[in-house]
Amino acid sequence: MVTVVDAFRFFAEFNTGEFLTDRFGRDEVPAEDERTISDLMADQIEFANVIVINKTDMVDRKTCERVRGCIKALNPKAKVVETKHSKVAAGDIVGTGLFKLEEAQMMSGWLASLQEMFIMDVNGKKRKAPKPETLEYGINSFVYRARKPFDPMKLYRLLAGKFVLIQPDPYDEDEGEEGSDAQDDASDKGSSNAVDSDEDEVMSDARSKPATHEQSKRKDSKGEDLVGQEEGDENEEEDAFLKNLPTEPSAIVAAKAADPVWAKMHRSKGWLWFATRPQQAGSWNTAGAMLRVEYEQDWYCELPEEEWAPDEEVKAAIQKDFVGEWGDRRQEIVFIGESLDEKKITQMLNSCLLTNKEFKKWEKLMRRKGVDLERKEEKLNEWWDDSYWAEWTVGEEHDHGHAEGNDHGHHNHGHKH
Repeated sequence: MVTVVDAFRFFAEFNTGEFLTDRFGRDEVPAEDERTISDLMADQIEFANVIVINKTDMVDRKTCERVRGCIKALNPKAKVVETKHSKVAAGDIVGTGLFKLEEAQMMSGWLASLQEMFIMDVNGKKRKAPKPETLEYGINSFVYRARKPFDPMKLYRLLAGKFVLIQPDPYDEDEGEEGSDAQDDASDKGSSNAVDSDEDEVMSDARSKPATHEQSKRKDSKGEDLVGQEEGDENEEEDAFLKNLPTEPSAIVAAKAADPVWAKMHRSKGWLWFATRPQQAGSWNTAGAMLRVEYEQDWYCELPEEEWAPDEEVKAAIQKDFVGEWGDRRQEIVFIGESLDEKKITQMLNSCLLTNKEFKKWEKLMRRKGVDLERKEEKLNEWWDDSYWAEWTVGEEHDHGHAEGNDHGHHNHGHKH
């Protein structure tokens, strides 16, 4: 599998606010493919086994080394070939015998960093070895880990205006005629289950482009904010903060590029745990300035063991993620970039976790017997504002247009399924 990258435009393409449909038009992109240019670029680099860096004559040596370093961080095992005017020896890209689907699915740098060790071929034998150094190119990576959930609003405030937030539409746009008629009837009768027309328009629009902060905030069936009225003063400060943030993708990309912490963070991916969603594991995925947060699966501790995986080795690996009473619930995110400030990023993310006092409150509620999960989640949403994050629909598919079976490690998160 060969991928060609443009050395001259490499970092510009990694930090664009464009979607595939923006560049190629809706007629040229499958309806289900909602990726951005940055997503596509990361996917292609991580899945390839031969990567050609073209137009090296249009950049200086330092830039070329930065490009190479970033590629090796994203895909440590790929063969990298530098060229100009697309002149490549046939033997470098044809009949190399390098491509193996199973290995390709496990080659991405974020997954290797998550595992913290690489499988290396030494004299024909496979062995584990420490991560190869890419620091000579100024590239570094680290894994952020925590065993407490995020306060959703604190995390949103940290990321808003620095990343173009892409969230799934919780409403099914492909409902049958019968379902649509039923909803229309319910609306005519003033049913409390009917979706407000303004909200429906906002969520429909959010599929094709990132939502503004006003659009992101979920509302109830009457179109009223879910946040309690008694928090008026705090909400006014919050609204003032959000209103001063950029909302257009191009402005957000520029804001990230100017931010001393996030500017050169090129890729991140992993597990996400919200205090308000105790059963659901979220997926965190960034490429450049594009941040995609969505439902990944239920935490394994919430699933019967027979549903984990058919392979005993995989089951054993999953079990290793279990710690204490709350099982495999965790924050576990790989960050890859240039001269990343691990201490600062860790500090900022830690500030978004529940405090020890809040976590004890969370634990007390979750331990209560005789209260179903739905009621517990209602109470959690009263305690912590979750209104800026889209609802997660169980059973969503997130292959982003890849062929069936080509998982690319997107759902593995360190476990070889």
